[in-house]
Amino acid sequence: MVDDPLMATPDRNSKLVGKAQGIYASAAQDVVGLLMVMNLAFVEGKYNGNALSLLGQNTVFSTVREMPIVGGSDLFQFAVDMLRQRLIHSILKLGMQLWSTTSMSFII
Repeated sequence: MVDDPLMATPDRNSKLVGKAQGIYASAAQDVVGLLMVMNLAFVEGKYNGNALSLLGQNTVFSTVREMPIVGGSDLFQFAVDMLRQRLIHSILKLGMQLWSTTSMSFII
């Protein structure tokens, strides 16, 4: 289960703009890959109360990840695109990682 903060920038003191809420499950035999089912629920600004829905593979040791956006709620009801993230910092000993969304656009 995941209920992580979505920040406006990678800075830890950045403004909270939402929550990443969902489930990860092991889903690969030849690589460390997870099936990800997640909502990006926004709590600030014009997207407050709206969410994007992601469903797909999350390759754990990739420095750049692409995860499909398959819809959402309210303003994002018909959103279809790809979320791209780049690893900024990882503390594997503590199980913590900091990711930056480097490219994200929506088709609504």
